[in-house]
Amino acid sequence: SHIRFALKLRSCPVLDHQKLIDLLLRECDSLAVGRRPVVREVASLDAPAVFGLFRHTICFPPGLIERLSERELRWVIRHELAHVR
Repeated sequence: SHIRFALKLRSCPVLDHQKLIDLLLRECDSLAVGRRPVVREVASLDAPAVFGLFRHTICFPPGLIERLSERELRWVIRHELAHVR
């Protein structure tokens, strides 16, 4: 199942909203996360998650960025980066 999900993840779109990238970079610096994870939109998820051991990917369900305020999004990113760290 791990390999199937990894293969499926490759076809999921990378989220490259400037607001999200800026927030991710700030929080990576704040939490001392060296290798920045990629953020992808994964249709089969209902909640954010982190995938990968060496090349981390933060997986967001569709529409999450639009539903959350900037403060809420910051806390979601911090939570997922804590898993990465």
